[in-house]
Amino acid sequence: MKPKRSFWSYVFRYKGSLIFSILFAMTYSAGQVGGLMSVGGFFQNTLIGNNFEYINFFTIALLVGFGLLWAGSHYLAYLSSNTLAVKVIHDLRGEIYERLIDLPISYYKKNRSGEILSRILNDIGVIEVFLMNIVVDMIAQPITVVAIVVILLLTNTQLSLYFFSIAPVIGLALGGLGALVQNRSMKVQKNISDITSHIQETVFGIEVIKGFGVESEVRHRFGKANDAHLSSIKREVRIRLLGTPTLEFLGVIGMIIILVLGAMSVQSGMAKSGDIITFILLALGLSLPLSQVGNIAMVLRKLKPASDRIFEIINSEEKEDFSKPDIGAIEGAIELKKLSFGYDPSRTILDKIDLKIRPGETVAVVGSSGAGKSTMISLIPVFNSPTSGQILIDGKDTSGVNPLSIRKQLSIVTQETILFSGTIRENILLSRPDASPDDVIEAAKIANAHDFIMEIPAGYDTVIGDRGMTLSGGQRQRIVLARAIIRKPKILILDEATSSLDAESEKLIAEAMKRILGKQTTLIITHKLSSVANADTIIVMENGKIIERGTHKELLEKKGIYDKLYRIQLSV
Repeated sequence: MKPKRSFWSYVFRYKGSLIFSILFAMTYSAGQVGGLMSVGGFFQNTLIGNNFEYINFFTIALLVGFGLLWAGSHYLAYLSSNTLAVKVIHDLRGEIYERLIDLPISYYKKNRSGEILSRILNDIGVIEVFLMNIVVDMIAQPITVVAIVVILLLTNTQLSLYFFSIAPVIGLALGGLGALVQNRSMKVQKNISDITSHIQETVFGIEVIKGFGVESEVRHRFGKANDAHLSSIKREVRIRLLGTPTLEFLGVIGMIIILVLGAMSVQSGMAKSGDIITFILLALGLSLPLSQVGNIAMVLRKLKPASDRIFEIINSEEKEDFSKPDIGAIEGAIELKKLSFGYDPSRTILDKIDLKIRPGETVAVVGSSGAGKSTMISLIPVFNSPTSGQILIDGKDTSGVNPLSIRKQLSIVTQETILFSGTIRENILLSRPDASPDDVIEAAKIANAHDFIMEIPAGYDTVIGDRGMTLSGGQRQRIVLARAIIRKPKILILDEATSSLDAESEKLIAEAMKRILGKQTTLIITHKLSSVANADTIIVMENGKIIERGTHKELLEKKGIYDKLYRIQLSV
């Protein structure tokens, strides 16, 4: 077993960024405290000590130097921590995506897709916010608070007590303003919709990805998008983080101006030095760090549960075994021996099914909803493992072979037409990336898709949008069928492939299916009995058992369940 990974194991991968973040945070804190002490010394010598010769080039340069140290180290501290954050988040996203691809179909049956997406998007966001503030908020601000409190107490106990009495009010006020500013600045961050789209497509299209055995292809596509996001977010961070230190440095300049003018005002008797000192020290010295300490507490409360949910996926021990020997080239013979299955041990869905299918035979599986049709067929690509019994392909038990070697030689068309963002050509090529342009056109023609594709200005290079929503249902289904055909599979599974189509689209799909039936072993699951009359064998299922089998003509002559269902559909 691999050791369990944790949030901190990802952080410590980048020790350099972490160390620099800590050092710059401490420098940032020193710049804050040193600047405030210099300000205090300035007023002590000028306004209180009436030593106006203290206003000289060296004094101003010292104040400006502390301002630069404060602003510069602030920028570098945030740059280091944000660089650390984007690297860790990049790794986490990549690791989670790897786990999503590797997790078996059973995991997706047990967990809602919305819950999976929530962990990936919302919980990752909590970790990202925490990391981007790990240095300044958890190191610099507490150090600054403690240092200022000690200095105030040592300088003037009475004034400090007065200061502490009103500091919470000022801290709350400035904290509220800071939250508003933070909310505005967060809107300029780069939208990661591309990353979200890839993850969502993987979650919703996992059966297609696994059915075609194209895990490596989609991994590559996601990796490119994830790497592109890393590069863009690093550039965005460098620019975005200049805003805060720039404003801070301008604030320091403003403070110096106030000091100088304030000193002159005190000299002329127009203002009291105490009022100016209190205002500056309270507003700039302690209120902001205190408000940030409050933010730390809120983020920390969210961090542990978010981290636990993320690493529940990453550390999951559920994984398909691809280490078994390949099945080799298959002819398409399928045999089910005493096959039983149930997602829950207490509830059997399939009960001791026996079935033999010859290579190239077309077998239709019909029956009422919940009879176990789709469940039985899903065991052939080894999406699930039988509770008992065997599934043999060309005489080889599927439990003892690499499931990927089986999936590479079959195609699946489901009721839900799963398409991916990109072009029509890319979607057809998904199941066979090395196919030639002529192969794409041939598959599209067989699927009755070529004509409508050529009517679109961009043809096969048309970008179909997220999940192909720019196309009609019939058009999407024909592209999906072309994707299945181009692979030239030895086993073709059509699971309610035409159930949601209109009459015209269904007719075109039926014509396409006639062209390909017989060239491979074909399994058709459908409720529409009229579409399977030409099948070599029709199987009728009920309550997880095969109760009838034969040709269309034979089953009608039996006057059994099939005959009853067929007559009901004719009368509708």
